[in-house]
Amino acid sequence: MGHSQPSSEISVPIINLSGIQDLKTSKSSSALVQKLIKNIGNACIQWGFFYVTEHGIDPKLINDVLKVSNEFFKQPKIYKKTVQRQPNNYRGYTDSELTKQKVDWKEAYDFGAEYPAEVNTLENGIDLDAGTNQWPSDIPHFKETLLQYFSEMHSLSSVLMDLIFMSLNVDPRTMKHHFNEATDTSFCRLNYYPVCADANRNLGVGPHADAGVLTVLLQDNNVTSLQVQKDGNFHDVPPIPGTFVINIGDMMQVWSNGIFQAPVHRVLANSESERLSVPFFFNPSYETNVEPLNQSVSNEHPRRYRSINWGIFRRGRILGDYADHGEEIQIYQFEIRNDNDTEMTPNVDQN
Repeated sequence: MGHSQPSSEISVPIINLSGIQDLKTSKSSSALVQKLIKNIGNACIQWGFFYVTEHGIDPKLINDVLKVSNEFFKQPKIYKKTVQRQPNNYRGYTDSELTKQKVDWKEAYDFGAEYPAEVNTLENGIDLDAGTNQWPSDIPHFKETLLQYFSEMHSLSSVLMDLIFMSLNVDPRTMKHHFNEATDTSFCRLNYYPVCADANRNLGVGPHADAGVLTVLLQDNNVTSLQVQKDGNFHDVPPIPGTFVINIGDMMQVWSNGIFQAPVHRVLANSESERLSVPFFFNPSYETNVEPLNQSVSNEHPRRYRSINWGIFRRGRILGDYADHGEEIQIYQFEIRNDNDTEMTPNVDQN
């Protein structure tokens, strides 16, 4: 394995979610829920990364997702390219995704909710995520397994987001309208990292922060390749059976006014073992304008960001990921640099 740095003993927190049943039954004042809110808030402040256990997702479904993912990636390239991404549809298969203008050592397959037809075109002309799922033929239970998993991940993400907002003293009900399984821009990805003979010169995925709100990651149980940056060093995030790895993204950093930092993370290439992972990216609707929430702004923490339209931001990031269009859009480009710098337009090229 290349790129390794000595990983210190500190490790990403593990949070038991067994208290979410109280949250779902409106007992949000219970001691269990209050402890959960505090633990998740602290994890978001200190790491932006945490594991969850006792999350309630059926282990059989998790195994089935890894099984159909493995079956897909084991097919010949000519088969996988029958569901290749197209310029007008970013769902499907790719083996040429970029991170910061460098090709990742991986293959991927993206899918999302099955949109009703009328959602496919949005008023502002941005329809990057509202593409059509391209389902490969001849892999039993592929489509139904992945759509069930998508729905379960959307529900789990909603609960995690509620807890994160509650840790900021924000009523999560005021944020729900940005997230709807039929119309938001959440999507799921199957990642396959082949064995890499020259692991020192390649990365599975280069260092980056996720663009959206939060990511729920399923890792297979064989290989430690994921690393998160903290205090200038990269730390291993090894797979722990029965857990998901959660990380917050850029939009949650902006909503929190920088109280939470979207963590930089990367995936090492491996010279001995292949690896599967399944990230679910929880993202709002295109119309959502993300700006620091009032509860996160104070005299001690003045407003750090201008309003960011998620549709425009998503478009800028996706163009950098799928083709080399120069520097990817980043939230630092929306930072307020002085008291007069509060206009609502980003200082970035949106073309």
